[in-house]
Amino acid sequence: AGGPAAAQEKVLRVGMTAADIPYTAGQPDQGFEGFRFMGYMLYDPLVLWDLSSADKPAALMPGLAESWSVDATDKTKWTFKLRQGVKYHDGGEFTADDVVWNFEVARDTKAKHYDAKQAAQIATRIPDLKEVRKVDKYTIEIVTHTPTAYVPYEVSFWFMPSKAHYEKVGSWDAFARQPVGTGPWKLQRVVPRERAEMVGHKEYWDARRVPKVDRVVLLPIPEASARTAALLSRQVDWIEAPSPDTIPRLKQA
Repeated sequence: AGGPAAAQEKVLRVGMTAADIPYTAGQPDQGFEGFRFMGYMLYDPLVLWDLSSADKPAALMPGLAESWSVDATDKTKWTFKLRQGVKYHDGGEFTADDVVWNFEVARDTKAKHYDAKQAAQIATRIPDLKEVRKVDKYTIEIVTHTPTAYVPYEVSFWFMPSKAHYEKVGSWDAFARQPVGTGPWKLQRVVPRERAEMVGHKEYWDARRVPKVDRVVLLPIPEASARTAALLSRQVDWIEAPSPDTIPRLKQA
């Protein structure tokens, strides 16, 4: 229907184990499936996981923060140096203001931009964070309730939606329909309980993680036998956790 250009488009269709399309406006729901297929695709955390090797455990690596350190005299204070030049999907720049604002989204119940849904999703991920302060445009300070070494791990599950875009659209419902992050994928279309479609963000800040296909289609198929049938009938290209009794047939195919 789209002519030669559409015919050449590289599309990956994924049968997710999730029961619905994960929440699109920042901190996702649908368990960790939401983090994988909405969180890390649309957004970035301060610290990422290095998934470049299939034969050794993943380690932490710089994300939206280039480096981090704990204060030598006060172990409840962490300094994060932010990556400069990172652009949101709409061209806006990521800065310390976005980090502070996103902390308020989850913790400041009096703020206009507080989102109870996101707060609930992130509460168990960043329990030690007490305060987030702006030092300068590209530096933040995180204060914890007590000394802890887990801060870099905790912030690896905390995503950074665009403050400027939220202020432009005025509500989280509107933001969810047109989410703006810094991640390697842009959300193009959502049909609740049916599909989400994303296109590659070719200007993504990490050249190693620029998408290698043009489009990803996410289809929620929580039932294992239905997911396996979708793969065998070529309705999707990729699944996991297939129905165990179908594994011989999958190997034959």
